[in-house]
Amino acid sequence: MNEDKDIRSDSTTVPPGVDDAVGVSDAKWFIAIINNHSEKSIAEKLSKLGVENYLPTRKEIHLWRNGKKAKVEKIMIPSKIFIRCSEHQRRELVNLPYIFRFMINMSGTKTQNGTRPLAIVPNHEIQQLKFMLGVPDVDVRFSESFVKGEKVKVLRGPLRGLVGEILQDAESGTNRLHINIDFLGSASVMIESRDVQPIK
Repeated sequence: MNEDKDIRSDSTTVPPGVDDAVGVSDAKWFIAIINNHSEKSIAEKLSKLGVENYLPTRKEIHLWRNGKKAKVEKIMIPSKIFIRCSEHQRRELVNLPYIFRFMINMSGTKTQNGTRPLAIVPNHEIQQLKFMLGVPDVDVRFSESFVKGEKVKVLRGPLRGLVGEILQDAESGTNRLHINIDFLGSASVMIESRDVQPIK
């Protein structure tokens, strides 16, 4: 496939009621496996092709060896990028030289030909992750494990409206609000118990 080819929908106008993600109604968030340390340049290449993508990053203060501090953009989930597209477009994208493959749902039921389904991340999880990472001066940690705690909604502060699961950090004794990202793990922030309300 020509790397410079625009893989957007042939239609330049989006009909009423159709999902605006690359102009198709069956767009889903897939997880592409890409080369480590090339995430930002690959995100730029995909954007130039008209492909909706999301690379979770976070601006952090980095202390260099010479003692100087600088703000750097940290990749939160190395060697992976979320791509929102149709199945037809995904089959074209997998031919790009910088996309190795798309993540498989290993717990999914095998199809008739013996393959497992692709991993698809719900849109609300992507939006929650974007919201969490978009709040400045909040320490966000990413873990490859999933959590199961009390489901809560944040009532006040910069994270107001965020829904997740609250657990006590065994090391510090503080509460952390976790949002699970299907197939990848969870992102968490420190939160005061008085700022959340249990969801029944």
